[in-house]
Amino acid sequence: MVVALILTLTTACSGTDRNYQIPDDLCGIPVNSERMAPFLPGGEKLFQRDWTENASSGGISCTLGVDDEDQLNFTGSWADHRAVDSRVAIDQGTPLLGGEYYTIPKNATAYFPCSNPKVRLGAPRSKDGKPRTVPATFYIVEVESLHHPKDEAESEKAMKRFIVPFAKAVKKKLPCR
Repeated sequence: MVVALILTLTTACSGTDRNYQIPDDLCGIPVNSERMAPFLPGGEKLFQRDWTENASSGGISCTLGVDDEDQLNFTGSWADHRAVDSRVAIDQGTPLLGGEYYTIPKNATAYFPCSNPKVRLGAPRSKDGKPRTVPATFYIVEVESLHHPKDEAESEKAMKRFIVPFAKAVKKKLPCR
């Protein structure tokens, strides 16, 4: 009984109590709440900033936060092979599943083929100097955690458990061909 009381008081004083329910989605993308838990601190109120479109990347972004502080940021954007090569942190992260997912303790990136001829991206100018566009052929998912386990190895493991099913759920919602 005394041990249970001490544990309860220790937990309450450390600020790890969550007085909110962890959702089963991140900004409308289904994800197991247990996979999101390591990235959300204790607090009183969970909030979600609605999707915003980023005109420069043809992408979207969304934030989940606790008590007026951002905690988990998600961005998704259309790309072609040049953008994937330049934006995905291949040399910085740990590759998973053949190299379509990369993780570091606080961040993860995933990319996958997703052709969408309706999304046009800027391309190098033609030989005669005229502007060109190309259809999107990939989609890039980036997740940044501002709250995460202090142990970097544990944080990266948590990010690995999160990014794969999350990116697959994003892909299901996209109009890929």
